[in-house]
Amino acid sequence: MAKSLFSVPIFLICFREVLEAAIILSVLLALVEQIVKRDSDRDALDPVHTSSEGTQPEYDNKLVKRMRLQIFSGTFVGLFISVCIGATFLAIYYTQLNDIYGNSEELWEGIFSIVACCMIFIMGITMMRMDRAKVKWRLQLSKAFDQGCLSNSDQDKLIKPRKIDLIKSIFALGTENEDSSTRSSKYLLFFLPTATVLREGLEAVVFIGGVSLGQPASSIPIAAVTGIGLGMIIGYVIYSSSARLNLSIFLIVSTIALMYIGAGLITKATWYFIMHRYIQAVGGDAAEAGDGPGSFPVDGLLWHLDYGNPENKLAAGGWTIFSGVLGWNNTGTIATVLIYIAFWLLVSITLVYMKWKEGRCTIFNFSSQARKR
Repeated sequence: MAKSLFSVPIFLICFREVLEAAIILSVLLALVEQIVKRDSDRDALDPVHTSSEGTQPEYDNKLVKRMRLQIFSGTFVGLFISVCIGATFLAIYYTQLNDIYGNSEELWEGIFSIVACCMIFIMGITMMRMDRAKVKWRLQLSKAFDQGCLSNSDQDKLIKPRKIDLIKSIFALGTENEDSSTRSSKYLLFFLPTATVLREGLEAVVFIGGVSLGQPASSIPIAAVTGIGLGMIIGYVIYSSSARLNLSIFLIVSTIALMYIGAGLITKATWYFIMHRYIQAVGGDAAEAGDGPGSFPVDGLLWHLDYGNPENKLAAGGWTIFSGVLGWNNTGTIATVLIYIAFWLLVSITLVYMKWKEGRCTIFNFSSQARKR
């Protein structure tokens, strides 16, 4: 009876998708907390803090609410779109026996993974600049409140442009063009959770639909609710823990976690494109051939394991979680390995360049303008 009431594959699918989305959302929410958190050495930044002590907490609370609103709005929009699209696919599948998503599942997965990887890369790299951007933000905010002549309506009008400047200073890649950086980054707190939840939600809906075909309907609800709930709990634990960390530690740990997720996404995208090309060549049955010969292309193959396949919906076990967080795959090719290495080289080069541009190092005895000043 227990087997008919709980489906382990559906539980793992829901848990993996929710956990992957929760990690990114928890980083964003903790980032908002860190932005407006008062520094312990606040008086060392600017003495005008003493004159704005009464209005600063209220202003900070409004700013946090508006930034959280972007994150939660993006989350619910992504969830709504993913449910609508997934429900449409499932409805057509069950009524017309035509799995539109499944016919090009690998292609869709690859595209979603690349988009998510690009956004995570940009966010992770530029998060490293938030430590200095926060000091600049505090100084500007203190000066604004020190004027003492702003009415409540004027303060409300001030929140929006200040909020945009803050997000721009965090996520912009050091550009001095205010218009272009503002346009490109002020809605990132909305679009990043939208893309993340859209990808994970659509993937979960379609996977659950595929797995549920071979299992009793009574085994789906409890497993799905349990997987979603556990993923949300772990995501909240990650958020509540990171919100209390020192800012520098939080930035380093969050960036490392995001980069591992990004590396896994770009590697999975490469594998999805390889599998899409292979399936188009040999037929769709190759995707259902299990883990043995015929289930994967041999061109450029480096290794293949007969276990640990995260795409095996009935026997993947914990490998699905490993795949969702770190991009694990039981098959390695020249392309996936080179892409993985190239991603980390790009991260390293970008970080070194940012450090050089800020004047904190030299490259082959060449100094940036910031270091010369």
